[in-house]
Amino acid sequence: MASNKILTTIKDISEAVTYLTPLLYVSGCIREYDIKAANINILLDQNAIDNKQYEYLKSLPKQYREIDVGHLMRQDIAVYNTISDGIKEAKFKLLSENGVDPLSIIRIANDALYINSSIALQTTKFDHVEFVMKKEYNVMVNLNGVVLFISLFGDNYDVDVIGINDDMLYAHEKFLSFVCNLVYRIERVGLSDALDYYQEFYQMYINHDLDLEYYREFNSNSCYTTIGAVRYGLWSINNLDNIDTGYNLFLLRQLWTILLQMVKLK
Repeated sequence: MASNKILTTIKDISEAVTYLTPLLYVSGCIREYDIKAANINILLDQNAIDNKQYEYLKSLPKQYREIDVGHLMRQDIAVYNTISDGIKEAKFKLLSENGVDPLSIIRIANDALYINSSIALQTTKFDHVEFVMKKEYNVMVNLNGVVLFISLFGDNYDVDVIGINDDMLYAHEKFLSFVCNLVYRIERVGLSDALDYYQEFYQMYINHDLDLEYYREFNSNSCYTTIGAVRYGLWSINNLDNIDTGYNLFLLRQLWTILLQMVKLK
């Protein structure tokens, strides 16, 4: 689980394997930087493998390369430590060389850094280790641990979801669409329009006037939860009788808190 303690120094960030900002909503230009072929480039950089080994591993498809590196780590724990320490060292170099504000770090996932900054990092290559910018986002929203990274372009959007498996996202299409459309209105139309959109949806939700899919819990379980002394999850339902709709209601209230904070800051 990612730490929710604010990291305030480059050293802390460099040493963190996982991290997520405690902020529920971040707007700006969030760029994801990953180390290119992290394992083998760090092993080469640290002289843990020679050029011949490197070229062989580099020639393999990613899946098989990861299997071979996994074998090396199981054979010698020093290989794992070399990669782990090398990633920390590389992150420290990236952040210190570019003068990155620790408070601009939105997420860390091992060698991946999500940084909110209007300017792209200029120095991203350090000998054999190179950070590449994988994707840009405009907004991050945290809904009780399910994190949305949203890119807005024209009248459309794209979203990456962390916390729900990709092969389960189809079951959340409608609720996810509502959240993304709300974000679009906040960022591109105006706060007043976003408030109206939210309030109309909220009333329909609590009145049970929406399609059943909106009441599927927006989390990794992706189920409908029953009401009663014994609670259990259902994959499909025909109506909302004996179904607890409180989970997504809690998420809606989180969104309302975010909107109210924006109103206060306006």
